[in-house]
Amino acid sequence: MCRNNKLISRIDNSPLTRIVLVLPLLGIVSSEICSGQTNHVISSPHYTTVNIVSLGRSSCTWVIEQVDCDNGGTVGVQVSFFGEFSITIYDGPSSQYPVIGKYNHFILGSGIDKRSSGRFMTVHFTFSPHSYNRFHLRYRNTPKGLLPSRSGSTETENSVSDTCGEILLVAYQKPNFITSPGYPREYGNSLDCKWTVKSDDVCNDDVIQITIHTLALEVNYDHLVIYDGDSDLERVLTKLSGHGESQVIMASGKSVVIQFKTDDTAPGRGFHLSYIRTKASPSISPTVVTKVSKGVAEMSVDFMSSTPHTAVDWSRLGRHIQQEDRYTFRVTSAKVGIASEPGVVVDGFTATMVITDLQSSDFGNYNVGVRNKFGVSERLISLRRGSSAPDIRNYTVFSENATIMVMFSSHTNFEVEWYKSQHILNTGSDVAIATKLVQSDENGNENEDIYMAMLSRVEPTELDYGEYMCIIRNDIGSSEISVNMDLPRTELPRLLTTPLAVQMSDKDIILTVNFDSNIAYPTATWYHGNVQLENATDKYRQEMTWKGILSSNWFTYGYPTHQNQSDVDRSYDYPSIGSTRTSTVPNANYTALLTISMITSDDFGPYRVVLRNDAGITHHVIDVTIPEVFPYATCDQSNAIQLVCNVTSCSITQSWIHSVDGDVIRKLPGDQDGTINTLSIPTCMYSDAGTYTCVAKEEETGNDIIVHHNRTKLTVRAVPQILESTVDVTSTRILIAVPFYSLPPYRRVTWYRNEKRISSSDSNVIETEPHDVNLPVHFKTFSRPGHKTSINVSSPSAEDYGVYHITISNEIGSSEYFINVQNPEYANPITSSDVGVTYDRDSALLNVNFTSHYPNFSLKWYFRGVEVQINHPINKYQIQTEPSGDHDDPNSLVRTKHSISSILTVTCLTAEDYGMYDAILSNEAGQAVIPVKLIENGQGIPEIVQDMTTDVTNSTGQIWATFHSLTGYRRIRWLKGNEEITNDSLKYHIVNNDIDIVVSSNGETVEKTGTITRLRVTSFEDKDYGRYTVQIYNDVGMTDRSVTLHEEC
Repeated sequence: MCRNNKLISRIDNSPLTRIVLVLPLLGIVSSEICSGQTNHVISSPHYTTVNIVSLGRSSCTWVIEQVDCDNGGTVGVQVSFFGEFSITIYDGPSSQYPVIGKYNHFILGSGIDKRSSGRFMTVHFTFSPHSYNRFHLRYRNTPKGLLPSRSGSTETENSVSDTCGEILLVAYQKPNFITSPGYPREYGNSLDCKWTVKSDDVCNDDVIQITIHTLALEVNYDHLVIYDGDSDLERVLTKLSGHGESQVIMASGKSVVIQFKTDDTAPGRGFHLSYIRTKASPSISPTVVTKVSKGVAEMSVDFMSSTPHTAVDWSRLGRHIQQEDRYTFRVTSAKVGIASEPGVVVDGFTATMVITDLQSSDFGNYNVGVRNKFGVSERLISLRRGSSAPDIRNYTVFSENATIMVMFSSHTNFEVEWYKSQHILNTGSDVAIATKLVQSDENGNENEDIYMAMLSRVEPTELDYGEYMCIIRNDIGSSEISVNMDLPRTELPRLLTTPLAVQMSDKDIILTVNFDSNIAYPTATWYHGNVQLENATDKYRQEMTWKGILSSNWFTYGYPTHQNQSDVDRSYDYPSIGSTRTSTVPNANYTALLTISMITSDDFGPYRVVLRNDAGITHHVIDVTIPEVFPYATCDQSNAIQLVCNVTSCSITQSWIHSVDGDVIRKLPGDQDGTINTLSIPTCMYSDAGTYTCVAKEEETGNDIIVHHNRTKLTVRAVPQILESTVDVTSTRILIAVPFYSLPPYRRVTWYRNEKRISSSDSNVIETEPHDVNLPVHFKTFSRPGHKTSINVSSPSAEDYGVYHITISNEIGSSEYFINVQNPEYANPITSSDVGVTYDRDSALLNVNFTSHYPNFSLKWYFRGVEVQINHPINKYQIQTEPSGDHDDPNSLVRTKHSISSILTVTCLTAEDYGMYDAILSNEAGQAVIPVKLIENGQGIPEIVQDMTTDVTNSTGQIWATFHSLTGYRRIRWLKGNEEITNDSLKYHIVNNDIDIVVSSNGETVEKTGTITRLRVTSFEDKDYGRYTVQIYNDVGMTDRSVTLHEEC
C-alpha cells in the first residue's frame, strides 16, 4: 500500500501479466498482480499511470474511488493500448452500474478518455491468449468544469435482489432497495451475504439511512447485522432477527456494512430494506395540519429522529415563542411517514402548538424547529384566516366492483394521491382515478367546496384488494386516510359437482369436496359432528389439491409464494374477481380431501367441511352412512367378534365366505334374523383373519342379490405364533432357527438354555430378522411377512446342550417354545477307553479304564468267546469292577461324564492263558467291546527305539520320538508336566508318520515298520520350556518316555 499517493490494491502473483505503477512523486513501482483480481484504488488530483503487459489470457478489474472534496468530485481515466482485448468502463463501483464505454477489437496506439458522473468508476480488461497485449491506464480526479461521459441523471437505480456475496453499492438522495435472496420466497440455508453501502458525495454532512420495510427471519438463528462504517469490524448499529415492524437506522457517517447470515435449518421469507443518503438532523414531514375553529388555532407537524431529539422550538418573525396562557405546546408519539418513501410508517412524534383566544394578529407564518445531536431541521407553517388543510368527511367502499370513494372538503388548490403497498397509483389500464366537485359551500370570505375522490380497479383480481391510502394536500396542509377494501362476499368458496363424495375401502374412507375460489390460499377445516378433526395423525389426513396437485408441490407449478405481494410469481394467473366460475378457469378450482383410517363404527355419520378464503366461509355436509357390511374389523386374541350383514330385502338367505388372498378357506352359514345375518367367531386366532364376504340370495328364486359393500377385512391381533423350528447339530456348532409371526409387531425375543438366560456373544450369536413364514390357516398355508430368530453356538461344550427355551412377546402377550438339543456323544455307550497289562510273578492284571455318560451299566469279561467266571474251580480269575450306579442322571439332556475301571486278574499263568480277552460293556446307549491282548511278559508293548530329539529354532520348539509296536499302536498322548496337550493348530501341532526302522531281535538286525511322532510348539515363550512326556498305547500295554526342553544360553 502506497499511503502517500492513496493507492490501495489487492496483489495476486501471476506469471502472465506484469503491471508497472508510475507514481509522479515516488517513481516507478513494479509488481506482478491482477489476473482475475479486483484492485481498489483511490484517485488524486494528479494522474497515476498503470502499465500492464499480458502474454496470455488474463483479466483485470480496477475500482477507482474519489475522496477529495477540493479538486473535483468525479473520476477521469485515459487508456491507450496495443493488442487484442476487451475493455468495459462502468459508471460506478461494480459491473451492475451503467456502461460508459465498451471496446472489443484490435486497436494500435488508440486512446480512450472517459469521466464518471459520480465518485466511482470501474474499468475491466480481458486479454486474448493468442497475442501480445499492452495497455496504459491513467486515472485522476476530474477537474471542475469537465462534463461526465454519461449524460442525464447522475443517480443510478442500483437496487439488488437474488444476490449474495460481497457487493459495493452507492447511496444517492433517492432510495434504492436490498432484499434477501429469493424474496418474497424463502431464502436459502447457510448464507453469508455482505453489502457495503457508500455515499455518492463525501463532501457534506449527510449520512446513510437504512429503512427496514419487512423482516421475517428464523428467530435467534438467522440475523441481519448493520455496522456503522465500511467494514464488519466497526460498531454494530443493530442486530435483527425474527419478525419486526418498519424502522429506521441512521449511520453516523457515509458508509455502512449490511451482513445477512443464516444457519442450515428453517428459513424464513427474508427482509426488504432501502438505503439513502440523507441529513442526520431530524426529518420533518412536508405535510402540516392547521385547524381554526371557534377562536382556537391548532398547528401540527410530524417528525422523526434517528437519535433522541433534544428540543422542539416554535418561533414567529424570528422571535421565540414561550409557553403561556394562550400558547400550549406538546410532543406526542405517533406513527409517521418517511418523506423519501411514501406509504412507509415508523415510530416518530407529532409536534403541536395550540393558540387560544385567537386574534387577527395571530394569522401569518410560523416556524417550528426540531433539534438532535446532529443539528436542527425547520418547517414553515402558514396560519391563514378562514382556510385550513383538507378535511376528510367520510368514505365508501364497493367491494363488488373494487371501487373506493372519499368525500373531503378543501379550497380549490389541492392534490390527491392514492397508494397501495407503498406504491403510488396512477390512472392506467388496470386502475381508474378521478376527482369531481360534489357541492360548493360559502364560509366567510373563503370558498370551501366538497369533493369526491374515486379509485376503481378494472377487472380486479385478489391482489387489488387490501389496504389503500388516500392523501389529500393543499397549501395549508394535508390529510390522509387508510381504507381497507375487503373482498366481496360473493367471492366465498363455491361448491362444484363432486362425482364420488364418499369412497370406502377395506382400510379407510375418503371424503372429497370440489370447489372453486377466485381468491388464492383457501383453507378447508373438517368436523365430525361438532368436533374439529386434527390433521397429520394416524387417524385423519387432510389434504388440498389445486389443479390436481398436492399443496406441498404448488409452488413448483407456479402458485404464488405469498398472498398480496406486488412482486409475486406472475406465472400464476389470478382469476378476475366476479368472473364466471367454470372448469375453464383452472386456477380457481380446488379439491378438499379427508382420509379416515382405522375405521370403527364411530366413524360413520355426518361430516362438515368449512371452506374459507379472505371473503368468508362456506359450509358443506357429507353424510357417511353405515354400509351393509362393515369394511374393517379387528379382534384381539381370545375375544369374540360378530360380523353383521344387513341387506334390506324381503325373503332372503345369507351366508359368508372366508377367503385369504383370494383363496376360499371355508363357507359359514351365520345366524339369520330377518334381514340381518350375524357371523360369530367365539375366539379369534390368526387362522380366522382374512376377508369375509356376505352372499345374499332370494329365498324363492335363488338369484343373487347385489350387495354394494359386501366384504369386511378381519384383522386378528394375537400373541406371536411360533412355527416349526430347525435344529442343526455338528461337532463344531449348534444352529437353531425359529420362525414366527406376530401382529402387532413383536417387542422382545428372549433365549434361555437350561433355565439360564442367554445373551448374544462371540460364542452365542443371537439374531432376529425379517423372514417370510408359512402361516397355517385351516389346513392351508399362506406366505406372510414374519421373522426368524436364531442362535448359533460355535465350538459347543457339554454345557451348551440341553433344553433351549424361547420367549417371544408383543403387546397382546407372549409365547414360549422348547427345543431339546442332545449331545451327539450321548449316542455312544463309552466316550473313551484305555487298556493295560501288568504282571506280578505268575499272574497278569488286565486293566480296562473307560468313560461313559451312563452311570448305570453292566460289564462282563470274555476269553475266546466264553464268559470268564469268577467262581473258577481253582480260583483262576478275579474281577474287580466299580459298582454300577443305581439311578440315571435326572436331566437326560445334560449328562455327567463318569470314569469307570475294571481289572481282570489271571493267576497261575500258562501258555493256554495267552490270547485276546474282551471286556463287554452294556448300558442305555448300547453295547461296547474293549479288547485286551495278553501275551508273554515282556513281549508286545510299544518300544521306543531311539533317544528323543529336541530342537528350538526361530521361536518354534520340536520334539521327536521313534517307536514300533508288534500289534500296532492304539493311542499316542503328549503331556507337558502332568497336563495333556491337545492338537491345537494355533499353538501345538502333533503329527504321526509311519517309517521303516531297523531294530535288533534275538541278536539279529531286521527291518520293521515303525512310527515317528512329532510335537511342534509355535510362538515359543519362556513358559514353554520344561519336561515333556509321550505315552504310546497298544492292545498289550503302554510305554512312556520323557525329555526336558532346556533354554539355550
